[in-house]
Amino acid sequence: MMPAQYALTSSLTLLVLLGTARAGPFSSRSNVTLPAPRPPPQPGGRTVGAGGGSPSSQLYEHTVEGGEKQVVFTHRINLPPSTGCGCPPGTEPPVPASEVQALRVRLEILEELVKGLKEQCTGGCCPTAAQAGTGQTDVRTLCSLHGVFDLSRCTCSCEPGWGGPTCSDPTDAEIPPSSPPSASGSCPDDCNDQGRCVRGRCVCFPGYTGPSCGWPSCPGDCQGRGRCVQGVCVCRAGFSGPDCSQRSCPRGCSQRGRCEDGRCVCDPGYTGENCGMRSCPRGCSQRGRCENGRCVCNPGYTGEDCGVRSCPRGCSQRGRCEDGRCVCDPGYTGEDCGTRSCPWDCGEGGRCVDGRCVCWPGYTGEDCSTRTCPRDCRGRGRCEDGECICDTGYSGDDCGVRSCPGDCSQRGHCEDGRCVCWPGYTGLDCGSRACPRDCRGRGRCENGVCVCNAGYSGEDCGVRSCPGDCRGRGRCESGRCVCWPGYTGRDCGTRACPGDCRGRGRCVDGRCVCNPGFTGEDCGSRRCPGDCRGHGSCEDGVCVCDAGYSGEDCSTRSCPRGCRGRGQCIDGRCVCEDGYSGEDCGVRRCPNDCSQHGVCQDGVCICWEGYVGEDCSIRTCPSNCHGRGRCEEGRCLCDPGYTGPTCATRMCPADCQGRGRCVQGVCMCHVGYGGEDCGQEEPPASACPGGCGPRELCQAGQCVCVEGFRGPDCAIQTCPGDCRGRGECHDGSCVCKDGYAGEDCGEARVPSSASAYDQRGLAPGQEYQVTVRALRGTSWGPPASKTITTMIDGPQDLRVVAVTPTTLELGWLRPQAEVDRFVVSYVSAGNQRVRLEVPPEADGTLLTDLMPGVEYVVTVTAERGRAVSYPASVRANTEEGEEESPPRSSLSQPPRRPWGNLTAELSRFRGTVQDLERHLRVHGYPLRANQTYTSVARHIHEYLQRQVLGSSADGALLVSLDGLRGQFERVVLRWRPQPPAEGPGGELTVPGTTRTVSLPDLRPGTTYHVEVHGVRAGQTSKSYAFITTTGPSTTQGAQAPLLQQRPQELGELRVLGRDETGRLRVVWTAQPDTFAHFQLRLRVPEGPGAHEEVLPGDVRQALVPPPPPGAPYELSLRGVPPGGKPSDPVIYQGIMDRDEEKPGKSSGPPRLGELTVTDRTSDSLLLRWTVPEGEFDSFVIQYKDRDGQPQVVPVEGPQRSAVITSLDPGRKYKFVLYGFVGKKRHGPLVTEAKILPQSPGTPPRLGNLWVTDPTPDSLHLSWTVPEGQFDTFMVQYRDRDGRPQVVPVEGPERSFVVSSLDPDHKYRFTLFGIANKKRYGPLTADGTTAPERKEEPPRPESLEQPLLGELTVTGVTPDSLRLSWTVAQGPFDSFMVQYKDAQGQPQAVPVAGDENEVTVPGLDPDRKYKMNLYGLRGRQRVGPESVVAKTAPQEDVDETPSPTELGTEAPESSEEPLLGELTVTGSSPDSLSLSWTVPQGHFDSFTVQYKDRNGRPQAVRVGGEESEVTVGGLEPGHKYKMHLYGLHEGQRVGPVSAMGVT
Repeated sequence: MMPAQYALTSSLTLLVLLGTARAGPFSSRSNVTLPAPRPPPQPGGRTVGAGGGSPSSQLYEHTVEGGEKQVVFTHRINLPPSTGCGCPPGTEPPVPASEVQALRVRLEILEELVKGLKEQCTGGCCPTAAQAGTGQTDVRTLCSLHGVFDLSRCTCSCEPGWGGPTCSDPTDAEIPPSSPPSASGSCPDDCNDQGRCVRGRCVCFPGYTGPSCGWPSCPGDCQGRGRCVQGVCVCRAGFSGPDCSQRSCPRGCSQRGRCEDGRCVCDPGYTGENCGMRSCPRGCSQRGRCENGRCVCNPGYTGEDCGVRSCPRGCSQRGRCEDGRCVCDPGYTGEDCGTRSCPWDCGEGGRCVDGRCVCWPGYTGEDCSTRTCPRDCRGRGRCEDGECICDTGYSGDDCGVRSCPGDCSQRGHCEDGRCVCWPGYTGLDCGSRACPRDCRGRGRCENGVCVCNAGYSGEDCGVRSCPGDCRGRGRCESGRCVCWPGYTGRDCGTRACPGDCRGRGRCVDGRCVCNPGFTGEDCGSRRCPGDCRGHGSCEDGVCVCDAGYSGEDCSTRSCPRGCRGRGQCIDGRCVCEDGYSGEDCGVRRCPNDCSQHGVCQDGVCICWEGYVGEDCSIRTCPSNCHGRGRCEEGRCLCDPGYTGPTCATRMCPADCQGRGRCVQGVCMCHVGYGGEDCGQEEPPASACPGGCGPRELCQAGQCVCVEGFRGPDCAIQTCPGDCRGRGECHDGSCVCKDGYAGEDCGEARVPSSASAYDQRGLAPGQEYQVTVRALRGTSWGPPASKTITTMIDGPQDLRVVAVTPTTLELGWLRPQAEVDRFVVSYVSAGNQRVRLEVPPEADGTLLTDLMPGVEYVVTVTAERGRAVSYPASVRANTEEGEEESPPRSSLSQPPRRPWGNLTAELSRFRGTVQDLERHLRVHGYPLRANQTYTSVARHIHEYLQRQVLGSSADGALLVSLDGLRGQFERVVLRWRPQPPAEGPGGELTVPGTTRTVSLPDLRPGTTYHVEVHGVRAGQTSKSYAFITTTGPSTTQGAQAPLLQQRPQELGELRVLGRDETGRLRVVWTAQPDTFAHFQLRLRVPEGPGAHEEVLPGDVRQALVPPPPPGAPYELSLRGVPPGGKPSDPVIYQGIMDRDEEKPGKSSGPPRLGELTVTDRTSDSLLLRWTVPEGEFDSFVIQYKDRDGQPQVVPVEGPQRSAVITSLDPGRKYKFVLYGFVGKKRHGPLVTEAKILPQSPGTPPRLGNLWVTDPTPDSLHLSWTVPEGQFDTFMVQYRDRDGRPQVVPVEGPERSFVVSSLDPDHKYRFTLFGIANKKRYGPLTADGTTAPERKEEPPRPESLEQPLLGELTVTGVTPDSLRLSWTVAQGPFDSFMVQYKDAQGQPQAVPVAGDENEVTVPGLDPDRKYKMNLYGLRGRQRVGPESVVAKTAPQEDVDETPSPTELGTEAPESSEEPLLGELTVTGSSPDSLSLSWTVPQGHFDSFTVQYKDRNGRPQAVRVGGEESEVTVGGLEPGHKYKMHLYGLHEGQRVGPVSAMGVT
């Protein structure tokens, strides 16, 4: 708005400030002269009149002086006075659009001019941000000449005495002169009477500003949202109002709405940011777009707001539109009612063309509902439902064919009333059998057989006959006999002799009577003397005697090998000289026949165990009494201190004085006694508090169960030898596994064919008595026994403890067996073998006097008597240098340090196997032959799992017994200090169920050697030994990775593995009664948040979630005492295994994955399979060919695919895959695939169709297929009542018996072939059933008419439906369920008459089926009863294997049962024997189905435990196809099929 003095002219004023870097005149474009009504006076400017000097034509001209670098333009745009200027304020009409448009054009011109002026300025004084959009580039006048414009902030810095945004407001402070006042002290323009002059400067009155107070000030200083130009606020974009306090709206809301806080509230009918667009009703209902206020609707919609569904073409004015669909007037149809409709839509007999039916061939009538007959049956019959019923003497589709007598007896075809008989038949009606070639006129035809005239023979009398027909002893050729060998004569009536007796005899009735001296069939051989007496063969007159005979006539008995010259032959038997024996005197005899205690071999006795001497007469003792006694008469007389059959058992001192029992040489004293021989009476304090139970003994202050009992209260009765791990213990008695027997399952049952047995799990160096007996039925043979001592074991973990230039210190773990000595041997530098004996109690030795810098191979064995263990070896290098040099590492790269105390080195190791391997490599762990760091790390890691759990300050050690494998009656622990430490050792026996043991009375800070073994049935298990230190750790040297110092109160934190669900099992040790609770924390650095648990103070283990595979993790444990602060944490760090297999353990059994079919062709396909786990040695693929014969394809183990060829096009095959590891079979995997039909280039073709073998209720159809293969066939015919019947037939079949027909009725059969969903054909043939045989006795039938009851669906799966039904009245012979498959092809399922339910398999998931049930009784079909059901949708199966699937075999019960192979194992004239296999799972029952010779389905039920059956009641010489189904939980599996002939 303008001030009052400009009220007569509406105007818009623009102030343009331009700065330039150079002085001088502007360009022509820059010298602008713009009209202004009354420009304010400016310093250095003058007002010039133009054209008379009227205000409207005044020009303001500014001349740039030499010192100035700015020019100020004021451009005033005058608006013509509004015609409504006299109207009250607020009621003026809007400015005409033409004037606003003119103002817009002038503003655009001004913008172009300002842009041109800016381009002339090359060194603008304001940043770009200050220039943008304001058109103002001045920096001096912006501060009213009373300040300096700050370019960095784009604000004014005012001189003293001035303030405000533009330094135009004087302040109360004394105003120092900013410039020398004028000499006269006057102010510019006398302040225009709008201010007072103070020292030559104007102090403006309120409402004015400027150097001469010539500018009116703006209200509120434009609120900082615009600039003040001559008292008027020029607001920034988006603001308006006198003081720019109001937010403006775009384009003033186009005068079509009101502005509220910068947003337009549009009038009705308008929309948009500036109300510039016309709106549409209801937003066109989201079914169209709005264009200038009108809806342009999407197709299918109409109306002002597109809210109404439209109809196509407005229903063509022939109907009404209802919700987008046309409801047509009568006589019209179609989407838009544009089509004339026909009556009943012409049914299925034609198509509708413009309201009139155009009928298909074979149909007629207004609605094409009437069937026509071809050529109107030619007037030779009547038309019924489109089929001609021909008059007598005519036949054919149109009765155009003259029929033949008797339908040519089904032995020919009729051509124009005459029979053209098939080969072999003749006569007017083909009723007579024809003879070949009409017997050539040489005989007469009788019932198809030629009766030839004399002199002729043959099938067609075409052969000249021979005399007597050669008597059946030859063949007739052109009337002459060619006799068989052995016959002769004109008619072959005379027997001939071989070789005509060679002239050496005469022929009598075919046999030679030889002359003297000759013999043989043909007298061709010379005779031998006495015919060799029957003891040899005659060859050309010379006897070749049998073994054992000799002489010219083989009459003399001979001896084997002539008795070798060591005896006389008497009547064929050798009488041997002294010292020899045998059949041929070839065996040297032994002294006294080895006294019956050995076997004689070449004169030398090989004595049995327990006997020695030249004649095995001297008894020996077992194991030579172990060198601990002398042998007398086979019995050991033991040295003092030993006892037992072999002196292997140590005796106890003084036999424990009767106060205890002796166990392995150690007295187990009774309560109240102690000492080595139980000779010391212990004070009562050592007794067990409260006493022990009736089945307990007190030992070392603890109650221990007596032998034969175990458990917390010794109430559980144990079994002898704990059943030796070969059975389960029930109430003290062993229930042995298969193959074992005996009181303790110690007897192994082996097959009678076995000659050897491998007994494992024995202790080394132990004596065992083995007994072998034969068992037949319940009778035992005599026992054969032998005492056998197992081999002793050698030292374990042989290693080099320390190295100097001249010494090697060795260490080992003692063997489990008791030994007499250790033998250490090595080869010295002089190539001499050095042998050292070391006492049995030693676990190491020092080798001295060695050469510096030499590699030695040291071997250590254990010996007991004559027994020697397997050797343990180690390679080691002595150090180089002088003997006096201190011990140092044997290798310089990398530096090695002594590894004498392996457990002390690694006892606090908390890492994985990989961490341990890195630690061993870094610190140079010495390897032995054939060792690697990986294998050593794995074994040490397993060894460390059996370590001490923790120690206490008082010297006790807590030992884990998890390292012992198996179940034991008791566990023995022995310990002793490691040198150089001294002190007593100890021994402790605990029950076998104990898991942790505290070793008491140990010295703190002392290193101990601890050995643990279990005892069961008097036998000792393998020992586990380790070295540990009590109290605070004294281990020196570099710390292993991931080792943490333990607080004294907390013991060891360990991860023992995973439980069944995969969680980590964490255990720890701690001082008892110390902590109120524990804080356990699991952290995965790269995983989600930490897992924390608070556990009670008496808990020592927990289960935590597993980290991701391969991820590092950290476990920390803190103990929190009552009322105290938490202890320092115990840390365990590790890396999660990437798989579930533990290091060193063999992987699980191999597992088959999936079997798939790819690359199918018309005769081959490719099978592919996966093996998720393990490896197989080989695979076998099984399937059946088109004849039902099993085929086997072997495949190598590394292969994962195989091509199967020579398959039949269009045939469905079932493939079974097995994997083999050794002789063990895994699997199977099963898949089905259908071979592609032949290429379209060679479509299959139907040949001929015949109807033969009529019976009163059946006809046999047979047909040919000259080319290609069909998937299925369809046989169609009409029954006696004219109802159409459809019978599907499998593609490989070429014949079919149509049963349940009426006697003496003519049928027409139509055959279609279906291949690749395309129908071929048809072939048509007629046949008449035979009349009912009257001699057949009447079949007893119920007087009741059979009636079907209700058909219901009782079970639904994705691929099957289970149906059941009731029979309301009367019995049925059989039932038939019919339905259409997914391709629309009819299918039929036969059911026996005694059944009332069936499962229909092979359906598609989530599909609706209509099932029709028919009942069959005799020739009558009842029904159908129908029901509609839908199969279940296919369930999505998750293929990701669970951890259980990866690690374990699925239980047998969860396996889906599979049928294997069906084979015919036997046949008779009236039965077939079948057998089958079930490779997987179990079936509830089986059903064998087949069709009898009349085509009626038959079924035989078999129990689920059976695997064979004999099907009886069959016809002789008939071919049957047997189908086997398995039933499992109401589901039918199969079939598998086999062909058999009775």
